[in-house]
Amino acid sequence: VAESCTASVGLVALLAPRAAAKMRVDVSRLRFSLSGRVLDIWDTWHELGEPRELQLVVLPFCNDFKDELLEAVSGQDLDQVNQVLGRLQDPNARSRDHVSAFMKASILGQPESMVALYGAE
Repeated sequence: VAESCTASVGLVALLAPRAAAKMRVDVSRLRFSLSGRVLDIWDTWHELGEPRELQLVVLPFCNDFKDELLEAVSGQDLDQVNQVLGRLQDPNARSRDHVSAFMKASILGQPESMVALYGAE
């Protein structure tokens, strides 16, 4: 990592995939901060003043888009499933009859949606 920091590679672009893999979370849930400022993906180590420390925030899932996720799975719309998950919707959302989005995808024979839901955890 140290060698890459001196190049013109964005620090967040460099660190986020590694942190996500280590923490087993989706990279979209990570935000890096320096002195209270959320970093842009392309801010370089040099542009940031060669900091020795950064703060890492892992954003929680929400349930604001639960109905949209369940409708996307029911409609077999993988692009919409991915879009809703990209808004940090909890992939374990359940319908009123307690059927999870993953279970619904399984019942409907949607392996791609199952992979997307599983990978979002």
